Amino acid sequence: MPLRSLRWTALTLALVVVVLDLWSKQWAIDSLASFDHPMVLRVADGATVAAALQARGLTAKEAEHAFARGQVGRFLPARDLKLDRVLTVDDVDTRVLVTGGIGLPAPRQVQFTAQQVGQSVSQVLSKDFRLEPTRLQPLLDGQLLYRSAGRVSDPQEALAADGLVALSDRNLPIFPGFTFVYAENRGAAWGFLSSAPPTVRFLLFAFISLVASLVMIWVLWGGRMGTTWSSLALAAILGGAIGNLVDRLRFRIVVDFVLNYVVIDGKTHGWPVYNVADIGITVGVALIALELLLQRKPAPPVADRPEPG
Repeated sequence: MPLRSLRWTALTLALVVVVLDLWSKQWAIDSLASFDHPMVLRVADGATVAAALQARGLTAKEAEHAFARGQVGRFLPARDLKLDRVLTVDDVDTRVLVTGGIGLPAPRQVQFTAQQVGQSVSQVLSKDFRLEPTRLQPLLDGQLLYRSAGRVSDPQEALAADGLVALSDRNLPIFPGFTFVYAENRGAAWGFLSSAPPTVRFLLFAFISLVASLVMIWVLWGGRMGTTWSSLALAAILGGAIGNLVDRLRFRIVVDFVLNYVVIDGKTHGWPVYNVADIGITVGVALIALELLLQRKPAPPVADRPEPG
C-alpha cells in the first residue's frame, strides 16, 4: 500500500478505536451501576418507579429482582445537610448522592460508616468524592446533593416531584462467561499502581500515555513499521492508548465494563474487567508479535555459518 494511503488508513483506524472506546464507556456510565456509581432516575409526575426503570432499559424481571434485593433507593434533596456537622452513630448507613459537578463519573454514592463517626460531613464527602471541601457548598446550593430516604418497596409507588430513585446494582449478562459490569481502574493493567498516591499515579500514567501516543503517531506518519499489517496493528494500539488517556484526563481513572469469567468446580474465575481500548491494545500487540514470529528466518546450517574473526 502506498505510504500516503497507509498513513491515513492507519490514523483512521486509530480514530475509530478512540470513538468506539469513548462511546462504549459513556454507555457503561449511563446504563450500568454499582453501589458507588448507582443508576439515577427521575420519576415524572404520575409515573411509577417500575415504569421509570423499564424506560431506562431494565426488563420487568430485572426490575422485579432489583426490588426484591432492596437495591432501589429513594433520595430527596439534602437541603438541610450541614457540611460542618460531626457524624454520630445515628448517621451510620445514611447515604449521600451527588448527581454531578465532580471530577469522577457521576452519579456517586457515599454511605456513612461507624468508622467515620467523629469526622465532619465535609471531611467524609470531600474524600470520597475526591474534591476540595470548598467545592461541596456549591454542590449543595445547586441541589446536586441528595440524602437517602429509605428503600422503594412498592414498584407502583410514585415519588415526590423533587425526588429521585437510585438503582445500586445493574449488570448485563450477555451469555455465560460474558457480562457487562461497571468498574473503575485507578491504576494500569491488572490494577498496577492502583494504591499509589493519586497525584503521582495520574501524572505518571498521563505522561507515559502521552509520550507513547506521540511516538506512535510519529512512527505511523513516517511509515516506519515496514508492513501494512504492523502499521494497522500499531494504529489499534494508538487508538487504545488515546482512549484510556482521555479517561485519565477527564476522571483520573479508567472506566472498564467487560467481564469474562469461567466457573470451575463451583468457583468463579474472572479475568480483570477491561474496555474497548484494552481490546485495541491487546489485538495490536498480538498482531505485531505474530508477524514477527512468521517473518523470523531460520538460522543457517552450521556448515554455512561464517568463521568467527
